[in-house]
Amino acid sequence: MNVYEIKKLFETKFSKHFSTIAEISKDDNNRESLCYYYNYNKFLDFDKIAKEYHPNWPTVDMIFLI
Repeated sequence: MNVYEIKKLFETKFSKHFSTIAEISKDDNNRESLCYYYNYNKFLDFDKIAKEYHPNWPTVDMIFLI
């Protein structure tokens, strides 16, 4: 499996878990975004994915696929 096939798999399996970096980096305690990169690019929010399986699982910050 190459990187493009992996990217397509993630896009298909987790399509409802894509958000902007500003949304993903929002601090729950003070409701402030830690990264003010507002654009139309969407990235996987691994916290949302993990919470579907177990509410306390730790997650990676980000995986970047070209």
